Amino acid sequence: MIQFHFNWHHVSVIAGLTRANFLFRLHEGSVRKEEVVDFLKALRSHFKRPLLILWDGAKPHRSKLVREYLDSTD
Repeated sequence: MIQFHFNWHHVSVIAGLTRANFLFRLHEGSVRKEEVVDFLKALRSHFKRPLLILWDGAKPHRSKLVREYLDSTD
């Protein structure tokens, strides 16, 4: 069981799904571009196969840093 005491006004989540797992990280405040890249790196190290990424159009997802990371993984 995971317990985390928080105020909904200050917590964001970044998540990934597989057929068998739900992987996520909670962040105080908004998820920043650096945290998106860190999460993608963690997913890539955990799953040694290509990832299908679905974005919601949030600003961190469209950042230059995230684009450069994704371009470097081809």
